This record gives sequence, C-alpha cells and structure tokens, in this order.
Amino acid sequence: MPRRPLSVGARWAFQYSIAVLVTFSLLAGYTYREMRDRVKRDAQLLLELQIAELREVLGGAVDSKTLEAHVAMLTEAEPRLRLSVQIFDASGSEIAGSGMLAVRNTPLPAAVLEGRGESPFYELDFGEEYPHWVVASRGDGRFAQVALYSEEFVRSLRHLRGVLLTIAPVLVVVSFGTGWWLARRGLRPLSSIVGTARRITGSHLDEVIPMAGAGDELDQLAETLNEMIARIRQSFEKTRRFSAAAAHQLRTPLSRLRGQLELTLGDPGLGTEMRHSLERTLSDVEELAETVRSMLQLASSEAGLDPSRSAWVSLGPVLDSVVEFYEPLATERGLHLFRRGNCEAWVLGEATWLRQLFANLVENALRFTLQQGGKIEVTSKITETRVIVQVRDTGVGIAADDLEWVFDRFHALDQEGRRGGSGLGLTIAREIARAHQGDITVESAEGSGSCFTVTLPRDSAEEAERRHG
Repeated sequence: MPRRPLSVGARWAFQYSIAVLVTFSLLAGYTYREMRDRVKRDAQLLLELQIAELREVLGGAVDSKTLEAHVAMLTEAEPRLRLSVQIFDASGSEIAGSGMLAVRNTPLPAAVLEGRGESPFYELDFGEEYPHWVVASRGDGRFAQVALYSEEFVRSLRHLRGVLLTIAPVLVVVSFGTGWWLARRGLRPLSSIVGTARRITGSHLDEVIPMAGAGDELDQLAETLNEMIARIRQSFEKTRRFSAAAAHQLRTPLSRLRGQLELTLGDPGLGTEMRHSLERTLSDVEELAETVRSMLQLASSEAGLDPSRSAWVSLGPVLDSVVEFYEPLATERGLHLFRRGNCEAWVLGEATWLRQLFANLVENALRFTLQQGGKIEVTSKITETRVIVQVRDTGVGIAADDLEWVFDRFHALDQEGRRGGSGLGLTIAREIARAHQGDITVESAEGSGSCFTVTLPRDSAEEAERRHG
C-alpha cells in the first residue's frame, strides 16, 4: 500500500519546526560557548589574582615557615573553590605546597620552567567529578602554581546545558503546533478554493470561488480560476446550444420522413422486398429520432435544474410509478421486477427528471437481463443526509474494459456485444443525478450482473416533518 503523502499544512509545520530548531540550536550553541569561555576567563582571572598575591610574597625576604603559613591561608580562604598552591624554586623543586596539587605532587609545566610561557591556564583531571583549573607563573627566580576545583563554575554550565536540552524538544512540539495552526489559518482560503472546485462539474459551472479580499497570491489564484471557469462555462453553453439547435432542427424532417414511410408502408400493393427495405429504413429513422430526443434531453439536463421548477419531491411514489410502468414489460420477457424498501425521503428537484433517471436505469437493466427468470431489484434506504437507491440486475454484466466508459455519451453495447442504441440513457441518468446534487456509481462484472447506485441529498427529518407533517 503506497504511503499517504503529507499534507501541505503538515509539511509547512514540519519545515517551520526544523527552522525553529536549527535557529535555537545555533543560538543555544553560541550562548553555551560564550558562557563557557566567560566562566573560564573568570576562573583564570581569579587564579591570576592569587598568583599576583603570591608574587608579592615571593618578592620579599620570607622564610619557609612564613611561606607555608601564607600558602595555607590561601588554600583555606575559599573552601568551596578548594584552592591548592605550590611554590617551586628556580630548579623546579617544590618548596611549599598545600591542597590537591601538593598531594598529587604535580610538576611545574616545562614551558613555565624554561621561560617559554607566562601564566598558562590549563586543566588537570585527578579522577574527580569535575576537573581542576591551573595557572602557573614565574616570579623573582621562583615559581608559583595555583589551582581551583571547577565544580562551582562547571556545575552552572552543566545546568545551562541541561536547561537548553530540555527546552529543545518542548520547543519542537510548540513550534510544530504553532506552525500547524499558522499553516491551517494561511491555507483556509485554499481549502475554500478546493471545496468549490470539487463542486464544479459540467452541469454546475455557476460556482464562483470566493476571494478573501487580501489581494495576495491566493486571491490571484481564485481570480484566475474564476476567469478559467467563466471561459469553460461559455464553451459549454455554446456546445449545449449547438447540440440543442442541431437536434431541434433534425426533429421536423425526421418526423416528416417517418410519416411518409409509414404512409408508404400502408399501401397494400407494395412488394415484399420493398416492404422489408422500407421497414428497415423506418426502424433506422425511429432510432435516429430517439437519439435526437435524447440529445435534447441531455442538453436540458446539462443546463441544470431551473430553480423556478424545483420542488420537494417524495421519492417513494416516483420509484413505485417506475416499477409499475415497466413491470408488464418485465413479465412479458419472463423477468421479475420488484422493489424493496420503503423510501419516505423528500428530494429537492423535479419529479419528471427523477422519474426519467430511474426509468433509464430500469430500462437498462431490462435490456441486459436476458435469461428467463432473471431478477431486477430496486431497493432504497435513507441516511441522515442522503437517500440511496440501487437498481440491481442478474444480467450479463459489464466487461472490465467498458466499465469505466459506461456513463460516457454514445457508448453502448447490445446483448451480443456489438455497439448499438443511442448510448445516452446512462449519460442522461448521471446528468440528472448531478443536477440534483447527487451522483451514480456502478459495480459490475461480466456474467455476474450489475448494480447502479444513485445517491441524492435529502432534507432532514425535522424539516420534512415541519414542511409535510
């Protein structure tokens, strides 16, 4: 099963979330890096102040006892920082020390001992949760090295990182929701355009796509589509008028020709061969006249319902009259035509057209149900908003190649599979259904019969009771 593609709104919301996440990630990364560098600069400044104080002490004449006391005083001054101090002589040997540096007997960096660097800031890992930051410096022939435990500094950085990582998924969800809302709001005019476009058919070209009045791209699209629909409407009208005019012009000469043929056939002295020839000609003329009549009816149904002639029609009596009309013909052919279901629905439309709609379907079923004892069943049921009528037969069915073309005009098959008839009966039925805001679908398989399903909108039970109760 192919995967259903994401809607435009979902894609926009997803892209919006990615844009927000990337922007937030860049900003968060920059903020974290700046905070980390600033914290390290503050720690380095603090250590350099301690180094400067030690330089002053080392610059004077102090004995080892005084030096040890001063070193101890520095290490005990800030317990949270866990300061540690080492004093080295000119050769790099430790002469005084206190704290973790002294405990681990940390050597002086070679760059400081050799005079190749001044006050380097580096990091030492003594296996604790947080590292120690160290600054080493030279002063008056001796060296000093001071370190602090970075917990107070790094913990705030880790807290900031945790906050940023917590905010990221929340921001993704919020941004996706916001993006979805913005996309739905921005695409609302497009949804209106799509809904209107779906209602537009050959018999409903009077629809106008609404414009928001903002003058934006969606309004320009709606305006362009309205202009296109107007051009299509004009073309359809010209085609309808031409078809109706051509069919109307053909009716009179065909009627005159049929009358002349019938008059000639009434001559008792007419030869047998000539009579057969004229009878075939009359049959062709009658078939042509039926095609012309169907063309006129199709042109009328394609033009849509006339609102002045529309009324609420009870569908039950319409179906009863159709079944009653064709029942003698079905009996004559050895077929069973019957109706099931009690349809109490009311449909807004024209009773004559609705009767023609179901008559065409029943006539089609009678034509293609050939075997003796075949059944043609007309069933109806109603839902909350629709009425559904099915015409089911046990006839020859429709080949798969013809199924998709069955409603096309002039597409017809006779019982032996040869093309015949006007091919407009089902076309007219579909146009009548669409003129009533409904539609027709078909299910069929060759040799298994066919089922035509008509779906029409109906009034609600409350409205029917108020209007007809």
